[in-house]
Amino acid sequence: MKLEIEQTDIEAIAIRVAEILKPMLSSTAGHKEKDALLDVVQLADYLNVSKAWVYDRIRDNEIPHYKFGKYLRFRKREIDKWIETQSFKPFQSLKVIKHVRRITDYKSVV
Repeated sequence: MKLEIEQTDIEAIAIRVAEILKPMLSSTAGHKEKDALLDVVQLADYLNVSKAWVYDRIRDNEIPHYKFGKYLRFRKREIDKWIETQSFKPFQSLKVIKHVRRITDYKSVV
């Protein structure tokens, strides 16, 4: 049994297969990027800081890193997680001012 498929049908099949595979291929590329190992220079560029700043964080054991002999490496996904832990919420200054006023009012009454 021999099956003949027209060129337009083959192209339509190829386009559909490409559409189905595209999300899988792009997620694999993104996974490799997240799993990338960075050296000190690459990390400094990624964080937009100096190499000295990176070395200070390493010395103080503040930043996740790996040491292979004399070579320092950083896993990008761990750095991204570390960055998330570094965020601070701004304090609400109005509550502090109200609290201070209450203490002042209390002292003036006594």
